[in-house]
Amino acid sequence: MGATNPNLQSAGTEIGAEIGEYLSSNNTGAAKLQIGVFRFGDASGIVSAEMGIAPTQLQGHIMESLTRHVKTNNLAHRFAVLDIDELDITTGGSVAVKYSDPAFTRIKLSNKGIGIGVIGTLQRRPDGDFDCKVKVITPNSVSNVFERIVSKAGVDPFTPSWDSKISGRFSIKVMAKPIGSSNFEELTLRRAADQSGEFRNVIYMFVDRARFAGQPYQIHLRNNESKSFVLPNALRRPGPNDADRTFGVSLYVDGVSAIFQQQIGSTDFRKDIRHPAYVSKFLLTPSTRKLTEKENADSARFKGFEYENASPPGHSHWKVKGFQKDQTAASFVFGTAAHSVGAGSSQNVNQIGLISAFFYAEELESDVSLEPADILPPSQVRAREIGTIAGPDVQSQVSRGIIKNFYQFPAEVWHLKYLYDDDSTNPDPGPPIQQ
Repeated sequence: MGATNPNLQSAGTEIGAEIGEYLSSNNTGAAKLQIGVFRFGDASGIVSAEMGIAPTQLQGHIMESLTRHVKTNNLAHRFAVLDIDELDITTGGSVAVKYSDPAFTRIKLSNKGIGIGVIGTLQRRPDGDFDCKVKVITPNSVSNVFERIVSKAGVDPFTPSWDSKISGRFSIKVMAKPIGSSNFEELTLRRAADQSGEFRNVIYMFVDRARFAGQPYQIHLRNNESKSFVLPNALRRPGPNDADRTFGVSLYVDGVSAIFQQQIGSTDFRKDIRHPAYVSKFLLTPSTRKLTEKENADSARFKGFEYENASPPGHSHWKVKGFQKDQTAASFVFGTAAHSVGAGSSQNVNQIGLISAFFYAEELESDVSLEPADILPPSQVRAREIGTIAGPDVQSQVSRGIIKNFYQFPAEVWHLKYLYDDDSTNPDPGPPIQQ
């Protein structure tokens, strides 16, 4: 059994590298084989609610690691690692895999044109961490089991801030364009009147189907630096330079990062479903600062950026128009769950119709001791009819650089469930969220 990993990223990267070495040194035949990496379930293959979106994120990290191994070892003539879209298309959105029955799985994969399957289990241990076990099924063999112990902090869903109230440091607005209008208007965010069960730790946005179905929308993120940065349930005081702190926001729509991942060695982009600590982030500065992209800039805090004075709002406000690629974005469009960007066998169904924002704080030298917040999972909201389509490209200018020191767990998390207003199973609306 491998040593405990603090997060899914390191576990997935190490497992992917081990699988790559195994495939490199084994005879898989002369033909080029497609590799499919599937979500890990429990011993029965079920992705349980307590796993949250961890199986999807682990899947993404293994895919990325295997893709890198194939490229760096010049193995493209032997293997092709399917990305999320390719896996969905190849399987037709459905394929039966069984960790306990490699022979059955091999037949099912072969019927879909997949030569190599990576399957596994993720099960909670008595100490709260998770056992991760992986098998590689090829046309003529089954690997030994690759194992890792993954820290529960890397699997359990992050804590939304709603139990302790909204901090006020951040705000989120959703702006949508009604049918027949050229202007965007703000949609109301609400808490459910019933805060138990399915509606715990989630806020809601009811979308008028008649006015907004098939229409584009935007997500506006803001850093309200007038409020002190204080982590919920954490032993922390704001440092003296707190007003100068930069935040990175990992934003997900229907389980997919709002910044697509550039494929290794390519100009193409693909969906990114990795852990929120490791996907690309939208950066929010204080209102009197801006980050100016400069290729050779390198300081204790930033690489590729210079931190400069600016007139308000500086870079404290970000209008996310869609799934960012390079200098364009595939626009967010209200559609159906069946056509969602998160649809298909590779995504968790309960993420469709959910917008999640993870606000990560830059770590400053002046900070005092920090303890992670308690883990309280959001409710597992069942899937409904609505979903977001990746629509036509729109111009969306971005700068690229690195914030060198981010805390590895978020300062605040928002889970926003959006629903068509005429769904008979909607919760009773509570009061609007005050931001």
